[in-house]
Amino acid sequence: MRKGLVNPSVYAGLYLASVFCVLTVLSFSVSTLFDKALVILTSISFCLCVRADWKAGRESLLKTWKRNFLGNRLLLLALGAYYLWNLVTLFYTRDFSLALRGLPYRLEYLFLFLAGLYYCNSRKRLILLLGVIGLAGSVVSAASYLLYFFSRRPIYFQRTSTARDYNVYATLIFFSLVIAVTLILNFFQGSFWQRCLLLAGVLALNLPAFYLAGSRRMVILLPYFAGFALLYEGIRLALRKDWRRLAEQAVLLLCCGAAYFGVSLLAEPFAQFGAEKERAYQEWVSLQQSGQQSPGGNQAESTVPEKTISSILETIENGSMSSKRKLIYSTALRELLGYSPTEWVWGRGQAYDLVLFDRTDDQALLEAYGYTTENRPSKGWMSAHNFLLADVLGGGIIQLLLGLLVCFSALAQTAAVCRKIPPIGLAVCIPAALCLCNSFISGAFGLLNNVFFLVVLTILCGGSVLFKSSGDAGEPHP
Repeated sequence: MRKGLVNPSVYAGLYLASVFCVLTVLSFSVSTLFDKALVILTSISFCLCVRADWKAGRESLLKTWKRNFLGNRLLLLALGAYYLWNLVTLFYTRDFSLALRGLPYRLEYLFLFLAGLYYCNSRKRLILLLGVIGLAGSVVSAASYLLYFFSRRPIYFQRTSTARDYNVYATLIFFSLVIAVTLILNFFQGSFWQRCLLLAGVLALNLPAFYLAGSRRMVILLPYFAGFALLYEGIRLALRKDWRRLAEQAVLLLCCGAAYFGVSLLAEPFAQFGAEKERAYQEWVSLQQSGQQSPGGNQAESTVPEKTISSILETIENGSMSSKRKLIYSTALRELLGYSPTEWVWGRGQAYDLVLFDRTDDQALLEAYGYTTENRPSKGWMSAHNFLLADVLGGGIIQLLLGLLVCFSALAQTAAVCRKIPPIGLAVCIPAALCLCNSFISGAFGLLNNVFFLVVLTILCGGSVLFKSSGDAGEPHP
């Protein structure tokens, strides 16, 4: 009998805990070693379990690895080539310290992906992984309410985000919420009314935190994702001629839309509450300063009130939300125009999409972010905000093509999983689309530093080898 870290159950628990912590830590403006310690323990347990399986049955283990590889060969080959070329670009980078900045996370996420391939060896385990991801957003939402309402000085007064990067915060909650809703719709073994109550609780916990984070990109993408969800579930159940289930799913999905509309009505009262909270904090700071006492914290105080959710969303209509992106992209494109033919092929080394902004003298870009050529920002302050631009700047056309191959193979894998297990479709299609959309408009160091993308790939690779295209694979319950 296996003991300690060699026990498969211990490994499974460590892996799930690592995924949970790595996801949730992104949504808090704190740095802890807890998630890294879990990943290290998971890596030790992973290696010990593989070693034990090798000793117990080498042929069986090789057969399992072969099955996993053949079931995901296009994606794994593309991903492997992409990783190798990223490693090559490290050797001719223009700023080694800046290039190394993203390496620890890249290695951490790569390990979680490899550990996930080993973990997902049964249908039950894959559903457990989805459950942990679905739980992560609810935990973050609950924690954000506690930090906002019970902290004198939250991260924002007019946003619920517990992270400075409110887009990452909103992405995590939505990413998790989609998976949770999919599990409730298609995998929860309960009556229609039980599913209604559970869905209502999940929406009530997550939707206010998501909407009041003020992420404009998520608000723009949401109608498209909602339309896809209705269309996908409608076609799936219509093909099965399961009309009762179709009616129930339509009601539940429409209730999600109604709940989102209801949450949008919270914008004005939340703005008033936030303004009052900010005013009370500024008065407290003044009292502390008048008493020659430190107000606490290390955050810079500002007398400029934060923008409300309504004013933030107005920038979508007037187009001002994209003004900074245009400056970033124009700077990156001008840099590319100065590339030699050789540099177009090989690029200028890893992290050059950050290096070029450290060296830029673009006055419009610097002023847009409150800087000047004399008062320059800190090192690595800006990225190309587009993984295609980042790839071609650092690794040239070779890395660009490899990155596109990874994306296309991931999309092909998504379609394959949807064919093999249709009920899981929403949990792979929408998160995959969300990851790719985000990668086109944000993110430093490219796709490989996007933990959401690697988690989606884990689900895709696990699903593609666990389910057959016939039989009971399309049944909604595990």
